[in-house]
Amino acid sequence: MPASPAHLQRQREADKPRLTHDQKKTNHITSEQNRRNFLRSQFDRLSEIVPDAKGKARSEALVLERLVEYGHAQLKEGRKMIEIIERQGGAVDPRLRMKYFEAPHFNAYEGIDEVEAADKGREERTTLLRGEVPDGEH
Repeated sequence: MPASPAHLQRQREADKPRLTHDQKKTNHITSEQNRRNFLRSQFDRLSEIVPDAKGKARSEALVLERLVEYGHAQLKEGRKMIEIIERQGGAVDPRLRMKYFEAPHFNAYEGIDEVEAADKGREERTTLLRGEVPDGEH
């Protein structure tokens, strides 16, 4: 009776030599270096795109902070533009409106004021983290 395909596969795997501990360690180190290099290159790309992050790719936390700030500013600007259009009687595609007003952490009942308050809170936390004295507390 001929061997089944699964049996032949298991036999081929059993015939393969196993990696030594040193080979596994070398493979792991190489994979980790490749992962870090890829992340570094992506942060370099981000630092070129995001305002106020150019040349700061070596500080990944700073690039991410600037990216979040930029994203919030873009959302805030988009919301303001939609509100202006609607106040002037214009129509905004509901799908576009949904992207701006149903984003996480946005309360449509409070509108832009809540976003501005969140921005102010973020600015105050950043100031404290940098060891600076917040405005009005000099």
